[in-house]
Amino acid sequence: MPRPSIPSNVMTLTQKQIETVFWYATVYTLGLDPVAEETQKRVRKTWPQSDLGNSNWEREDNVVFLRITPTYDDYAVQKDITHVYDSGNDTLYEQVDYHRCYSIQWVCYGPDSAEDADTLRIGILRDPVKAFLLKYGIAVKPNIRESVRNPEPDESGDWWERNDVMAQFYIKFSRKYAEGIIENIPAIATKFDLPSDQDVGINIIAQ
Repeated sequence: MPRPSIPSNVMTLTQKQIETVFWYATVYTLGLDPVAEETQKRVRKTWPQSDLGNSNWEREDNVVFLRITPTYDDYAVQKDITHVYDSGNDTLYEQVDYHRCYSIQWVCYGPDSAEDADTLRIGILRDPVKAFLLKYGIAVKPNIRESVRNPEPDESGDWWERNDVMAQFYIKFSRKYAEGIIENIPAIATKFDLPSDQDVGINIIAQ
C-alpha cells in the first residue's frame, strides 16, 4: 500500500497530515490508483464551496469528500505523564501521552455513492488498512453505522445523489516539555500570622 511522505514515528500529527493519511486509506479502500490524476478528483480533502454549489463536477461523477474534526470521548480525557532525564543535554523532560478522538465523515456523491459509502464502511476496517493507519498511531473504532442517504438539490432544483458514512478514530499523541531541575531547595516558611480583619476586608461587629 502506498504511503504518504510523513514519518511513521511522528509524535504529533497535524490536521493536514491526518487528512493526508486518511486520503491514502480511502483511495486504497476504494481500489484507486493514488498517483492517477483522476483519483485527485475522485477523492478530495477539500470541501465543496457550498452545499448547493456542485459546479466543479457533474451529477454522473462519483466524488468522495473527507471531513475530519476532533470530537469528545471519555477515553480521550485520560493522560499518562512521565518524567525522563536526558543526561546528554542535562535536561529533565515531562512527557505527556494521550489520545484524541476524531470523527471522519465520508460524503459520497454520484450514482455509485451508496456503493462507495458501504465499501468504505467495511473496507476501512480490513487488516491491511488497519495496519497502515496504526503506523501513524491511528485506530478506527469498529462500530461504524450504516450509511445515510442524503440527496441534495442544486440551484436549478436538480437532485444530486449523496450518501454519507461516519466513523470515529483515536490518535495517540505524545508531547515533551523541558523542565527545570531544582538543585537547591528554597527556604520554606513554616510559621505565619493569620490575616487581620482589614486584610480579609470584613468588618466584624462585636456582639
